[in-house]
Amino acid sequence: MWGRYLNKLGSGRLIKVYERVPLSQNSFLSVVSIAGKPYIISNTQNDVKILLELSQDDLEVYKNNLEGFDFNLIRRKMKNEKVQ
Repeated sequence: MWGRYLNKLGSGRLIKVYERVPLSQNSFLSVVSIAGKPYIISNTQNDVKILLELSQDDLEVYKNNLEGFDFNLIRRKMKNEKVQ
């Protein structure tokens, strides 16, 4: 029920927030789409940072089945991006 409501609420928007997970009282980790490009971002009281750009395939897996989302793959991608 809520999934349909949230999909309708976010349709037609440039920025969509798929999930927001609190890490502490004032910091969050979010899965978002900005102009159709999916990202994992960190949000704090004073800062927003893009941590990783996801592929469309990663986002589709995430949207369809959270249990099938490979968080280890995301961690490896983040480590590789920091090295480059």
